[in-house]
Amino acid sequence: AAEVPVVAPLPLKNPVRPKATLSKSQDGIFFAVFPKMRGRLLDELREDQLQVLGRFLARLHSVGAGMTSSKRLRLDTKTYGRASLEFLSNSGFLEGSPGARYRQLVETILQQAEWRLEGVPMQRIHGDCHLGNVLWNEVGPFFVDFDDMLVGPPVQDIWMIVRGNDEEALRARDTLVTAYEEMRDFDRSTLELVEPLRALRIIHYSAWIARRWEDPSFQRMFPSFGTEKWWEGEIEALYRVLHSINPEI
Repeated sequence: AAEVPVVAPLPLKNPVRPKATLSKSQDGIFFAVFPKMRGRLLDELREDQLQVLGRFLARLHSVGAGMTSSKRLRLDTKTYGRASLEFLSNSGFLEGSPGARYRQLVETILQQAEWRLEGVPMQRIHGDCHLGNVLWNEVGPFFVDFDDMLVGPPVQDIWMIVRGNDEEALRARDTLVTAYEEMRDFDRSTLELVEPLRALRIIHYSAWIARRWEDPSFQRMFPSFGTEKWWEGEIEALYRVLHSINPEI
């Protein structure tokens, strides 16, 4: 309705809530129905594509800022950080030396992230706005997969589109933000939150897998999860992020 290109769920027949888009099957599974849309994934975006996407993302965030959402996760150190660490610790996946090192490292990162995120304005955002959830057709881009929609800082969607931190990524992110600002104000000081938010996503991702580990498909997709090799890789990734947040640590 706001002329933002998204694949929205279809209204389902419901005598109580005629516009409802969520229903439950007889065996208790919630479901929604979406129209079929043809589109392709782009691994890299040209400058003009970044500009188009930046303007659309600004319009998406304008819609998100128009309402609150009390039932969605809030992207902060409590939900994405401490709750994730607590679940991993209680799940038995963090046994042994790598697990202890991982816990200590996450605690250090959360201490660095907490005061940086304190008081940052938050609103409804896509929450999982990586390039796999932005498809392209002959008209342009459109957004899909809002099931991880969050209440968080708009910069979360910005860095998820341009995920690197080298010079090329910084230039691409600036192109995206400049186009965004044609449609909506953006607080560029929040770009300093990119690395803390990156760390929270890494931590949350491991907990996301752990919460679904009883599903055989997850065991097939992540065969090394929970092994020493897995945690060594996570520790290395988090150390790089921590160095970006605070090189003195």
